[in-house]
Amino acid sequence: MHPPRLPLLFCLPLLALVAACGGSDEVVDTAYVAGETEPSYDPLSPGDGCDALVPSYCAFPFPSDFWTVADASSPTGRRLAFTRAAMPSANTDPSPFNRADGFSPSPPILAHLPGATTTGLADPLHIGDSLLAASPTVILDLDTGERVPHWAELDANTPDAALQAFMMRPVVGLRPGGRYGVAIRHVVDAEGQALAPSPAFAALRDGLFFDDASVDARRGDYARLFDQLETAGVDRSDLQLAWTFTVASTQDTTADMVRVRDLARDWSSTESLGFRIDRLDADPEAFPGFAFRVEGVVTVPLFLEGARAGSLLHRGSDGLPAQNGTAEYPFWLLIPSSAAEAPAGVLQYGHGMLGSGQEVLWNDEVQAFAAEANLALLGMDWTGFSHNDTVVVIGTLASGQLHNFQAIPDGLHQAMANFIVGLRTTVGPLNQDPSLQIGGHAPLDPSRLYFYGGSQGGIYGATYMTLTPDIPRGVLGVPGQAYSLMLERSVNFEEYQAVLRPNFPGGLDLPLLIGLVQLLWDRAEPSGYTRYLHDPLPGSQSRDVLMLAAIGDHQVTTLAAHLMARTIGDAVQLGAANREIWGLETVSGAHTGSALVEVDFGETTEPIENVPATEGRDPHGRVGESLPLFQTSLEFLETGSTQNYCDGPCDPE
Repeated sequence: MHPPRLPLLFCLPLLALVAACGGSDEVVDTAYVAGETEPSYDPLSPGDGCDALVPSYCAFPFPSDFWTVADASSPTGRRLAFTRAAMPSANTDPSPFNRADGFSPSPPILAHLPGATTTGLADPLHIGDSLLAASPTVILDLDTGERVPHWAELDANTPDAALQAFMMRPVVGLRPGGRYGVAIRHVVDAEGQALAPSPAFAALRDGLFFDDASVDARRGDYARLFDQLETAGVDRSDLQLAWTFTVASTQDTTADMVRVRDLARDWSSTESLGFRIDRLDADPEAFPGFAFRVEGVVTVPLFLEGARAGSLLHRGSDGLPAQNGTAEYPFWLLIPSSAAEAPAGVLQYGHGMLGSGQEVLWNDEVQAFAAEANLALLGMDWTGFSHNDTVVVIGTLASGQLHNFQAIPDGLHQAMANFIVGLRTTVGPLNQDPSLQIGGHAPLDPSRLYFYGGSQGGIYGATYMTLTPDIPRGVLGVPGQAYSLMLERSVNFEEYQAVLRPNFPGGLDLPLLIGLVQLLWDRAEPSGYTRYLHDPLPGSQSRDVLMLAAIGDHQVTTLAAHLMARTIGDAVQLGAANREIWGLETVSGAHTGSALVEVDFGETTEPIENVPATEGRDPHGRVGESLPLFQTSLEFLETGSTQNYCDGPCDPE
């Protein structure tokens, strides 16, 4: 049982956006020996609205409370306040970003330290080093005093070493509404010399004069930050850069999606569910093991301004999503022949990147799994990020108007409503349709409802499983979070590098683009939701997922699957394991609850840099080649308890 291979359009929306944004990086002169002479910057002018702490790039460091203002009406007490000067394109309106009351819980933490090397930094293979007292990089929860595990890296995607972003990656989702401090110290250049701080930060650290009103305005906040860092064992005099940022609240990230879920759930409980069958094939020759192929449309409540691709959420007077009539969306359904003996359960399917629910008609492995398990296979589109949205997504983002990216997560809110209502319609009135009766009874068993998603389906499937009112368990094939971690580590992204670089010869714009987009994506992708799988949001129930990851995946890095598993909170790795995963307990034997299984196909593991694996055969779509995973997955869906049935570490044999 494996998901379809992600199409090469995996990163095309962002890439088209980047290619059209224009702009340039402000280059710094790194021709100095740190500690002997001061760095020579081409500084931004005081008073231009940029943060002087990183004088080579307006929006850095990112994320930062510098780009917030006080807002007593928000749960965090803050509100983002980006200016156009901070945007990577002059065509970008910061308003959609400024709606948030904080930053992403899975942010790329960005700075620019000209001349920096990775000497002494924790990497993805040594995450625990980031918690050591001497770690050069520190992410500190300022509310609890705890250090946050992470790794640090230089952007390996830019060919210009002078324009490599310095990046830190938290390995667990950050606490919603939390306030965090970032500290960087003892970072050295190629000669092993410690880098000097920027003049603005040196002024804050050492109490010196600096001709920028924003620096003086922060002296009180920095005095408190320095005290908290000192308490955590970080000496003020060692600091090369430090700042704070606030994470968006649960309400800010999830309120829209929860409202859509609640309205869709309530609507489907009170309204007469409507559908239309456009195609019905009995005993379809092309689908061995299935009695019916059904295609049609279901009627759902519409929460967008229109049913066309690219529409934004329709909002009521309270600012939250509101119903805007109804619309029809397509579905594809395969009913197994075994339903003649006993009603079949339903396996709701989540398709791959920019694909279609129609994939249920050609995904042989998922069909075989469903037929063997007496499960009907139901496919629908991820509205907002399906094949229908490709042209709109690319066209919107290619304009350089980054703010229009909000149509993607907005559309995915509608997708969640469609999945909820579509499933209820399938096991409700469609199940009673006279043309589908089999063996003298309705073909479907509403008590056996499960989910399987692969690639994008495994990604957004985690969001859906957090919200679904009807499905207790789901299998997530080659999943991950967050897109800000996955994009640059996908081979599909790499194929568009030649398009990007002529327009962006420097490297600082692209990391910022991805970080900004993550702010909008959080409202739909699992970074905003997986922590609530077992700690449910209002109106939700605890759900469990089985994550199937492929070591050496060329398209969705397993680092993103690890981030998802750790963020869930009590997910485990099922042993025997191919390798240890930092922060995850390995459990041998039967386990009840959410779990991760990694399959080793003998390919090269992913690089530790933010580039994709490219050697050998891509194992992305091969988890179905490990037959014991069939048993593991089926047992998990049916009972909630399972174990790793591989003979030792799970591999294709």
